[in-house]
Amino acid sequence: MKLESLIASTLGIPAERVSDDLTIDDCDEWTSMKQVALISALEGAYATEFDIMESIEMDSVGAIREVLESKGIDPNA
Repeated sequence: MKLESLIASTLGIPAERVSDDLTIDDCDEWTSMKQVALISALEGAYATEFDIMESIEMDSVGAIREVLESKGIDPNA
């Protein structure tokens, strides 16, 4: 699943709103509970696990992309 689609569906927002610049502070729908759901969805979709520091770092779409890429994962796969 493409990263943007996964984020949009998990947060319940239109895919057009999802860009690397979107942050947890800019998106009212991106609550702490949705962050937990997003981490879980990412782990399932990309067959990986995130440690607590990675989870904290993932506060924007761009940061999520960077963490995935640092694990050798193509976010668009």
